[in-house]
Amino acid sequence: SKAQISKKSKIENWEKGTKSIIIKETIIVPKGGIVYFIQAGETNYYKIGVTCEDIQYRLKQLQTGNHLPLKIVRVFYSDNVYKLEKDLHLEYNVFKTIGEWFSLPLEVVEQIKKRLING
Repeated sequence: SKAQISKKSKIENWEKGTKSIIIKETIIVPKGGIVYFIQAGETNYYKIGVTCEDIQYRLKQLQTGNHLPLKIVRVFYSDNVYKLEKDLHLEYNVFKTIGEWFSLPLEVVEQIKKRLING
């Protein structure tokens, strides 16, 4: 079943004495969340992470702190995202660089892409 992550809401902004209203769109993701696989530029650096929000929103958050353009390689919807993320981190721990970032050879990238098939 699907769970609503954020409800349509009005946000009022006050800029230079003028009032503007922004309508946030409703974001629907399946119950549980998303395991994502993101690449940094054209490098062999990838992030394996989890979000319960819109994946594009998460990508923008990550992009803020990264000088290379990030791109989504795969997303996988699951009711048990934290277990899947942990399993992936443990399985590919030998390639871990820092945090949730991994330096992955192409054959490992292809393995992960096949494993996360519904993205």
